[in-house]
Amino acid sequence: MKKINVKSIRYIVWMMVALFLNIATVFGQNNLYTTKIKDGSVAQSEVTAAPATLLELESSTKGFLLPRMTTIQRNAISITDVVRGNGLVIYNTDTDCINYYSREGNRWLSLCGTLPPAILDLTECSKINLSASGNDYLEQGKFLKDTDILYVQLNVQEAGSYHITATPNPENGYSFSKSGTFNAPGVYIVALEGLGTPLVGNEIQGDLLKFSINGKESTACTTTRIKVKPSDLNFSINEPQNVTASWNAYIGVPLNANDNKVTLDVHVTTVGFWRVQTNTVNGMSFSGSGEFTAEGGQRIEVVGQGTPSVSTPVSTPNVFTFTTNSVLNANPTNAKLSVHVKPVAFELVCDDANNKIEIRGNYQEDTKLSQVNSILIPVKVLAPGTTSIELKGTFVGGSTTMPISFKANDVNLAFNASRNNIQFVTLYPDEIMIPKGTTAIKFTTLTPGTAAICATFPEITVDVQPIRYSILCNTVKVHGTYTVDSNLGANHYMELQVNVDYPGPYTIRTNELNGVSFSASGTFAGQGRETIRLAPSGKYVDGGNLAYAITTNSQAGTTTCSAMVDVRFRDIVVLRLGSNAYGPSTSNTYAGGAILNSRVNFGPTGKVKINNIRIVNTAVQGESLRNFISSNKVDIIVNVIGYNATDATNQVLLKFVREEKGVLIISDENSVHTTTKSFIESLTSSSIAYNNHYTMLNPVASGANNDPIVNGPFGNLSGKYIGNDATNGWYYSNLPNTLVPLVTKQNDASSVWGLKHNDLGFAFFGDGGWFIGTTTNTSNTIYPAKFLANGTPVAKPYYQGTDVYNSVLYANVMAWAIEYVKENKPSN
Repeated sequence: MKKINVKSIRYIVWMMVALFLNIATVFGQNNLYTTKIKDGSVAQSEVTAAPATLLELESSTKGFLLPRMTTIQRNAISITDVVRGNGLVIYNTDTDCINYYSREGNRWLSLCGTLPPAILDLTECSKINLSASGNDYLEQGKFLKDTDILYVQLNVQEAGSYHITATPNPENGYSFSKSGTFNAPGVYIVALEGLGTPLVGNEIQGDLLKFSINGKESTACTTTRIKVKPSDLNFSINEPQNVTASWNAYIGVPLNANDNKVTLDVHVTTVGFWRVQTNTVNGMSFSGSGEFTAEGGQRIEVVGQGTPSVSTPVSTPNVFTFTTNSVLNANPTNAKLSVHVKPVAFELVCDDANNKIEIRGNYQEDTKLSQVNSILIPVKVLAPGTTSIELKGTFVGGSTTMPISFKANDVNLAFNASRNNIQFVTLYPDEIMIPKGTTAIKFTTLTPGTAAICATFPEITVDVQPIRYSILCNTVKVHGTYTVDSNLGANHYMELQVNVDYPGPYTIRTNELNGVSFSASGTFAGQGRETIRLAPSGKYVDGGNLAYAITTNSQAGTTTCSAMVDVRFRDIVVLRLGSNAYGPSTSNTYAGGAILNSRVNFGPTGKVKINNIRIVNTAVQGESLRNFISSNKVDIIVNVIGYNATDATNQVLLKFVREEKGVLIISDENSVHTTTKSFIESLTSSSIAYNNHYTMLNPVASGANNDPIVNGPFGNLSGKYIGNDATNGWYYSNLPNTLVPLVTKQNDASSVWGLKHNDLGFAFFGDGGWFIGTTTNTSNTIYPAKFLANGTPVAKPYYQGTDVYNSVLYANVMAWAIEYVKENKPSN
């Protein structure tokens, strides 16, 4: 058999009670076994239970109810474990007192300030008798003395205090009572002492007595009667006499003897003790009593009692009729009393700096209103009384049309001259949810309808419910391959999952690193798990392993995670057209390959930042070359000795430079006067001249000092010389402005040996072997390019003892070409 978890059951019971009472309950725990229960009516209070407290209950509007039961039900509780049962507490509905079980006394004891009420009742009703001045009856108009006693027999079941009364039903101006203490159970005869004066005779049937014991009407001896011998009193209310009260009565305000009296003129024919009373109308009645000691005209007063519950129009007041204890004029027919009950009236105090409307509590969409969310309004009392006040309004924003009201029930409005009759009233809201999307609460009416709402009555601003969700950091993934200077597209994103606790507009983003950040925004429609993609923005300007921090606009949960993005530099594809020894190659034997293959020069950490250079070659021409360029995704073409372009090839190269934004570097000395010249003229739409009267040394043009080829990452060539390889050299003149001279003929600045286009990726150098060379060649007429073992380009002592910087120029040219491709040619 399963063991019942008593703690769980108790917890569930507590929660059910809290929900049943519609209490917004908050549990705060100091540790596992201390609890505080609060309903939110006490502002800014501690969440956890007070120190040294096992359980703390907090409220300014509600109490704590003990189990309620009768004495019989209490005594039926079986306390077998007197140690653990010691101190058990209940509320006794019979004795109207808190009881607790005492192990020492082995009985239930009371917590009342005095002795607990005794448990007793009347017994032997036939033995109830009256001793009134030696008679067994009372006399109308004769006041009771201490010798007028009513004897009753009582059966006391449990000792304690008692208070017993016996009054005529209906009342007749007198009663009997006795208070005291019974120290032990038993049967007692108690003498109830008489008080008052019988006003109406009732000798035949007698006044029916009603007994009350300790505040509760007894169901025993309900037929006991006392005879009242009538007197000969005779008087009449002067007729006709229709009296209208000179004062107003107010709803919910009890009538009193000082303010609510009416005088009547009567004529007395036989003196005696008199009584005049009215019927009850609208919760009010009037009565008066006294003694006529002389005959003739008299003036008497009747006093109002009771509380009116509804107002009356001025034209139709409440009307009362009279009855008297006169022998001959018990029911006068022409005497009436009219009383006007004025409705409660007040007006809202507006724009008073000393009596301000106060909005209390915080208001947030999709949260439940409670008594913390109250409104304090100042009202000026025009007619006092008890009323209910309701402030009605609507929710602004969102899609709901549901009304909202703040109420104060049973408000007792009273005049207060010291405050100019201004009274503050606290209104509490309907305990409903503020709809999602609400931005404000606007009030439109105030009831009762006699009070108008202020035009300046403040709106309540409703705060947006903060979105709450958590990133599941273990789900963060980075998709795509990232390279420097490449456009980022649909295949590049971060993907992650979040767990949504409270939906709403979300923003998830990373910090910006190296020119790129990731972000996503939108709206969560519901709770649960969602998959989000963060799209990139920007371009990477440098490579490396980047650690991103992911942050959110969530107000709770896991709001930060990290992600790593590996950013590589772009791969560059170089196509060599011509001899392997004279151009870029995968071999490091000659400068064209060694300088380009060196990671010190070109690589992720080199002087020129790229991921990798891939060198390809072909001998095809025309359309076949176009297909080769496309399929190999070529970025840079270097044309050297061994490849003479055809006219069809020139058309392919023109498109490559103009439209595809690739770079073409021509060093073809064999066909300068034919296809290369034709290519340049087609590219520039200008005619140029050429000659082959070479010089071995070619100075760098002074006008090119700031050009990226002349002043590049591998050195500044200003004032330096470039050497021809062997006895060759070609020069152009009559150049258009679109071509920039870089290197000229010695002693002839108009003949240009090296040039580049000012905005397209094209360069020409007038020697097919200008960057051929090795690490060991020392000739001063051939192999003008020199480099170190690690590929670093250096100057070479050359013709007539002059240093030439061909390898540095080559490295700068390739650096310029790579940067041009990065900026202008889309990544493949």
